[in-house]
Amino acid sequence: MPARTQALQVKKEFEQFGSELGLKSICICEEEDSNVQKIAIQKGIELVIATPGELFDLLKTECISLNRVSYAVIDEAHKILDHDLLYKTTRITQEKASI
Repeated sequence: MPARTQALQVKKEFEQFGSELGLKSICICEEEDSNVQKIAIQKGIELVIATPGELFDLLKTECISLNRVSYAVIDEAHKILDHDLLYKTTRITQEKASI
């Protein structure tokens, strides 16, 4: 299953219980409108569900920061050996570590 499909599925599942608790989430993947994503980020969210590439792109443009992230879960760890994904994941974790 593609990462974006999994991300959208996780968001859908989270919305079922998160909305009752007043928790907001966003799915950052190529299927979603980037302008809507940026507006949601500015308003504040509790859960970010993202594909590594899209999260990496937002970090590069400084539209999102990891300075208040408490936990990060990286799915598809066996695919980290893919050079491009390894680079992006390393940069994402370095962003968090530099805070």
